[in-house]
Amino acid sequence: MIELHGWIVIRESYCEENDSESHLKEILEELSKKIFLLKNEVSDIDINLQSKNSIYQVSMFSAANHKG
Repeated sequence: MIELHGWIVIRESYCEENDSESHLKEILEELSKKIFLLKNEVSDIDINLQSKNSIYQVSMFSAANHKG
């Protein structure tokens, strides 16, 4: 059995002083498109872009019990 659990925090820059809401919006739109394509390509992985308290993250989960 293969299990995958993970998350990625999405930020526009390393330093909050350099953050740009418009640039972050562009990043999130492009990331959403790529996640959509990945979901259509790989059926046994749950991958989602979500926001909690204005912190964006991509979360992933898979539990494959057959070699594919």
